Amino acid sequence: EDASLKIGSCGKAVLHTEVKVLDENGEAAGPEATGELWVRGPNITRGYWNRPEANETSFIDGWLNTGDIVRADSDGYYYIVDRSTDMYISGGENVYPAEVENVIFQMDDVADAAVIGVPSDRWGETGRAFIVPKAGRTLDQPAIVAHCRARLATFKCPAIVTFVKELPRTASGKVHKPTLRAFRAASPPGRYGALLMAGCQDTEFSYDAFFQGRPNGAFSFVALRELQKLKAGATYTAWYKAIRKALPSQQYPQSPAQLLHLWPQS
Repeated sequence: EDASLKIGSCGKAVLHTEVKVLDENGEAAGPEATGELWVRGPNITRGYWNRPEANETSFIDGWLNTGDIVRADSDGYYYIVDRSTDMYISGGENVYPAEVENVIFQMDDVADAAVIGVPSDRWGETGRAFIVPKAGRTLDQPAIVAHCRARLATFKCPAIVTFVKELPRTASGKVHKPTLRAFRAASPPGRYGALLMAGCQDTEFSYDAFFQGRPNGAFSFVALRELQKLKAGATYTAWYKAIRKALPSQQYPQSPAQLLHLWPQS
């Protein structure tokens, strides 16, 4: 009966599961305060398979650190705020990209959006928003920033807005933010920087131009990932073979020539 009163909540702790929310000092967070969600119980995994480093940092005395930033109200209902790995600190203040993204999604002309933290000489980190406009719609950075400033504290508003035709996604459909972070620098290091930044200007990056209009986000992500793993002196053939090895057969590029025009020549 609380569903209409607790809109946005993921509910209460399930049966036989202990839940706690800890602040950045490891202390219990009070009602409405944000912190990391820890869980313990017989239904919780005992650890990650063949990942001892992750187990060491994620499990303490049987408690699993989920990596989710949450808040709980006085009635014991929990609300997911963001992932701790996505949070960034601007001017000493925590910024949760999901909050900023939700505000951007309120704009009628926005089809998709993602926010990441990028280095800032003045603030330590600041926000960069990647925006996919709806077909036939026009947006610009001043409009995005003005919309955010009317609804958010100034330190939460993105300082950089990049318009893209699609966002990179994982096989499960989640936005793959490590791929977006690969484009955060003005000049990525290494011989392959030119390819990583192909089509990326101050306000626009096009995956369509990057991969001949292929709409498959997983393909784009895999190609970028394998490109970044290559060492100096690697050949185009090595890149192509790495992509084929990493993708299911139905997502293979049709031939080596398909990507040849993208290979950096120097």
